[in-house]
Amino acid sequence: MTLKELVESNPVFWLLAAIVAGFGSGFGAYRVILETARNDVIPRGTYTLNSQIPDKYVPKADFDGLQSQLRALEVSRDSVIALLHRPTAQVEPAPQRETFLEPTYLGIRLDACYAANTGCGDQPANAWCKEKGYKRAAEHSEENVGSKGISTKQIGSQLVCSATYCAAFKAITCEA
Repeated sequence: MTLKELVESNPVFWLLAAIVAGFGSGFGAYRVILETARNDVIPRGTYTLNSQIPDKYVPKADFDGLQSQLRALEVSRDSVIALLHRPTAQVEPAPQRETFLEPTYLGIRLDACYAANTGCGDQPANAWCKEKGYKRAAEHSEENVGSKGISTKQIGSQLVCSATYCAAFKAITCEA
């Protein structure tokens, strides 16, 4: 009997060959999936749960570096707080009364509402005047600018309105 006949007639050989081929193709498919998803196999014990950030795992080697960065941020935060409590330079008083045409907030027309359809009129006008150094808004007028394709920004919620119903201030008169 030749080696060829022995291999062809032996069912144990065919079973072992099928197992090896299946394992090889499965492993190959697993590697292709990992490479396609740009993932790597992570050995057990190389990552640790970060107690500072919930549900965030970090490499154990980077954990000490992350801890020192967090401590540095705390020092930075304390420095910022100290700067905020320093006496500030005197600001020149604003004129007693001033009218602003088509006022903007962060480069976008100021929305007539403080937040989404709430606090419209006086509340955003007063907030805007206070940011300019005035005590309050004495007068204001509104117009629909959304139908002209002009966006508005709400001073309270920071949302931008780009719909056709968006209203903005046409003018605001602020007073000290």
